[in-house]
Amino acid sequence: MARTARSARDLWVLIATIVGSSMAFIDGFVVTLALPSIQREFHAGAGDVAWIVELYTLVVGSLMLLAARSRISTAASASLQWA
Repeated sequence: MARTARSARDLWVLIATIVGSSMAFIDGFVVTLALPSIQREFHAGAGDVAWIVELYTLVVGSLMLLAARSRISTAASASLQWA
């Protein structure tokens, strides 16, 4: 019984990892498609576009870490309240 519960949990972790990776890939693809429009709209050169991509990546990564941390904190406080 315990092995089945662990296998189910492992499966959900695998699914979450695949979905998260897929979303990151799609996000990167959309940003890549938008680069020519961004370059035209802001009259930016290749170096400026590189900065835009780096800043976008930094902001998205920071928000992902913040969301994960808040989820961990919420789950920890909820489990402490339940106990």
